[in-house]
Amino acid sequence: MVEFRAHAIEKKGQVLENTIRETAQDIKDQLKRTFKATAKGVQRLEKTVLDEADDIKDKLEKMHRSMERLSSSFHSSGTSLASQASVGK
Repeated sequence: MVEFRAHAIEKKGQVLENTIRETAQDIKDQLKRTFKATAKGVQRLEKTVLDEADDIKDKLEKMHRSMERLSSSFHSSGTSLASQASVGK
């Protein structure tokens, strides 16, 4: 009778050990899938941020060139007005 109980306890221990192993493997697999999905999401986000940064940089460069042209145009027209004013005197 004692041997039977010891065997039953041993069997339950093995079942419990197997259940724990399977559960741990399931958790590990799920974490691996989650990590891969998260990594892909981060890569997409990184690309989006870099693309947006490039767009902003391009727009700022265009604005800077436009401002330089306006400034240059303003200075050259101011010079011509000043020279015309001095000619008129």
